[in-house]
Amino acid sequence: MPKARARTPKLKPDSDLAHRLQLHGERSLTDAELLALIGGIDTQHAVSLLQESRGLARLRRSIDTVFPEASLAEARLRASMELSKRMLRAKLPKGKLLDRPAAVAKYLLARYRQPGQEVVGAIYLDNKLRFIEDRELFRGAKARCDVSPEPYLRHALLIGAEGIVAFHTHPGGDATASEDDVAFTGRLRKACEVVGVVLVDHLILGEVGEWCSMSKLGRFRPD
Repeated sequence: MPKARARTPKLKPDSDLAHRLQLHGERSLTDAELLALIGGIDTQHAVSLLQESRGLARLRRSIDTVFPEASLAEARLRASMELSKRMLRAKLPKGKLLDRPAAVAKYLLARYRQPGQEVVGAIYLDNKLRFIEDRELFRGAKARCDVSPEPYLRHALLIGAEGIVAFHTHPGGDATASEDDVAFTGRLRKACEVVGVVLVDHLILGEVGEWCSMSKLGRFRPD
């Protein structure tokens, strides 16, 4: 039986939050206060939402259940999350992504890291190795274990991409490359060579700020 949506009372945000932000900056507000200001709800309700979601990191996954359908607060939060992702994407290097793996990893961590879940995907590049789009391919507890190179390449051929930066998250937070990671990188690179697509890198994403580049480890050399 599907979980019933929580009813969100029509509460007004605390009146001094915007004033405090203007005087002291956004860092002066707690997570709950920022959530209240963005969502247009009071701080105590924002605290309850964070408790129900088990923290800010999990709020994105539970936003559908903690807000009633089509509520203004939900729309505001979704818009805020999407805007923050687009701002990060705008900071991606305009030239070859190969030259700035740290910037790419920062963007992917903000966009795809999910506590308790492995997310697998790729950034697709043009013939000058510039950003075309990023795409999530799989998600789950052990998503990558059953992944083959085929989904990466099918989408690359569909959109005319000539380069790929593969990525996956480590739900435990440790970004150290495993033997499975090394083996899969090798299989993916060989498959890319067959169809004429460059595997630029394979990034492993751990905790915020923790990542690993298979290329920098010397596991393979992109052309």
